[in-house]
Amino acid sequence: MEAASTPPEANPRQQRTPMTESGLKTVRLTAAYTIVGLALATVLSIKFVRNGGLSPYFFQSQDLVGMILAGLVLLFLPAAERLRGPFRRWIAQVSMRPAVTVAGLAVGAVLIGGLGWWVVFGGHALSDDEFMALFDAEIFRHGALIAPLPSRFRPIEMAMQPLFQIALKSGAGWSSSYYPVNAMILAMLDVFGLGAAAGGLLSALSLVMVYRLAGCLWPDARHAGLVAVLLLASSSQLLVTAMTPYAMSAHLALNLLWLNLFLGRGWVSQGLALVVAAAATGLHQLVFHPLFAAPFVLQLWLDRQWARAVFHSLGYLALAALWPHYWDLALWSAHLDGARATAVVLDPSRIAMAQLQQLGPEAVEWQLENLSRFVSWQNPLAFGLFLVGAPLAVRAGGVERSLVLGLALTFALVSVIIPYQGHGWGYRYLHGLLGSFVLIAVRGAMAIWPTASGGLDRRALMPVMVAALISWAVLVPLRMVQAWVWSAPYARADAYLRHVPADVVLVNSHEMAFGDDLVRNDPWLRTRPVIVSALTLTPTLMEQTCTLGRVAVFDRAAADAFHIPIVEPGKLEPRIAERIAALRRLQSAGRCGVTLRPEPGAQASR
Repeated sequence: MEAASTPPEANPRQQRTPMTESGLKTVRLTAAYTIVGLALATVLSIKFVRNGGLSPYFFQSQDLVGMILAGLVLLFLPAAERLRGPFRRWIAQVSMRPAVTVAGLAVGAVLIGGLGWWVVFGGHALSDDEFMALFDAEIFRHGALIAPLPSRFRPIEMAMQPLFQIALKSGAGWSSSYYPVNAMILAMLDVFGLGAAAGGLLSALSLVMVYRLAGCLWPDARHAGLVAVLLLASSSQLLVTAMTPYAMSAHLALNLLWLNLFLGRGWVSQGLALVVAAAATGLHQLVFHPLFAAPFVLQLWLDRQWARAVFHSLGYLALAALWPHYWDLALWSAHLDGARATAVVLDPSRIAMAQLQQLGPEAVEWQLENLSRFVSWQNPLAFGLFLVGAPLAVRAGGVERSLVLGLALTFALVSVIIPYQGHGWGYRYLHGLLGSFVLIAVRGAMAIWPTASGGLDRRALMPVMVAALISWAVLVPLRMVQAWVWSAPYARADAYLRHVPADVVLVNSHEMAFGDDLVRNDPWLRTRPVIVSALTLTPTLMEQTCTLGRVAVFDRAAADAFHIPIVEPGKLEPRIAERIAALRRLQSAGRCGVTLRPEPGAQASR
């Protein structure tokens, strides 16, 4: 691959300072106007579509203030050019020892990720996406792929985990419906006591990989790698997501590791790239890594590198054909294959068709909110540099153009089939492409602060470092507080439920925001109480559940005691109304336990 170049300056000493000042102003104004326009468009879409739900709530309570702060950072960034004294000497030291800086930032990512899991999230997996990764990891630690289910609980299997579970018609076992590699990574790290630091370790690997990639792409631009690392390491999305079991940290790390190997010389490197691709496609959903990799493989065909093009194309076709058979292997390993247990696996085409039905004004609103979330959770200077660098990268072709196309392909697909992301810190569907985002931003920085040879002038480090310091000092702590405020009620309620003196707790999630996310159980059912979603049970199954021992009910009033948001559901579906009525009848007859009335902040005791 040839490094992209920028035409040399006719007289660098005379032009460098004016270009820096005018270029920085261009970045600031471009980013600021885009942020303002995006914020206004999102506000108008919320006003006219009136969709409601989590996305507009996050925009109004988290992202809007982040966009305002990002605008203020851009407004006062020129002050960085007037800094003198020790700060400039420190910048000089950083530029002279980039490897030390990268290592320090990588260690910081590990510490922030590991500590944040406990300090920010209280050791609680907020969303079911995260919990199911831990659920599978617990199964894998026991040397199994699917956990068996005792016969008396089989009729209510889906009510014990209503979301993202693979359903067996026999009810003889359970696991998540996600592919296993992310959970396997969590399980392996947990063997060494590092499970909580998994996101931090993967983010640290991402920082190292993006540094190497920048050096590969622009070998004559000495400071390109350092700028890329600073932009990525100061992303609130990177650091807060590193505190969670989401698969997104692994997507980013494996994408960047794959690209390093893919760009390497020799067939050993190409073979290892395919091994990494196998892991990346099986992280949790099949589609994300291939969308990132597709433009690079296509470029091989365009460059007539026939052997590599055939090798990687056939490799990805094989992965697409083989990974869906993971469920056959899992069922066989648990002796649940054949007629005894047929898996009800969600058909991707049916999912896509169901999501396509969501296209309309609501989908437009969601994507505006997603973009606002993505922009406001990054280093604000990175976004401005990205806007400058994207058209330059497209014109440069090759690897740089492929970085842009990977972002565009992923955004286009998720806009169509999954416009609603739900929970997530930043826009998690683009998390695996944060490396592409910052590398394109580096391309923009090279246009703003060029050297005579077409590299990146050291003067770029000052505004980048100042923007990173502001992100670490203001934006990242703000995001951590916002994440804690939203997740803490659920963490407290979960801790309470795990200590309720009962055999079964029915969660009546009617009017609770994400109430079914409180339905969490050990895959081996070694602990009590067993938590069950009341609204997933038919009246007949509800009666059966109420005979499983001491039963308690966690309802809207109990949720309110923990400050879990209460929502007005509007007109109830007939089946939900029927189940609520059945629960009330059973309780009135004294046949279904007591209703829990915890004091705010209370801890149940056995």
